[in-house]
Amino acid sequence: MFKGAGEWNAYEITCKGNSIQVVFNGEKVIDADASKDPVLDKRPRRGFLGLQNHNSGVEFKNVMIKVLDK
Repeated sequence: MFKGAGEWNAYEITCKGNSIQVVFNGEKVIDADASKDPVLDKRPRRGFLGLQNHNSGVEFKNVMIKVLDK
């Protein structure tokens, strides 16, 4: 599903309570319950959003954040 170096890839990340889903270039790659993972269960459910890279050049475009009320 990775489009390759130099191509734009898309992620859609949805977090609702303990539910985490990640869709990468149109394919669901993660569908998890954070409360069932000891590391994720300790993480806050609210707070800051961070974007990362791995010691190489990176660009982000069309970053959108949608916050839904409970």
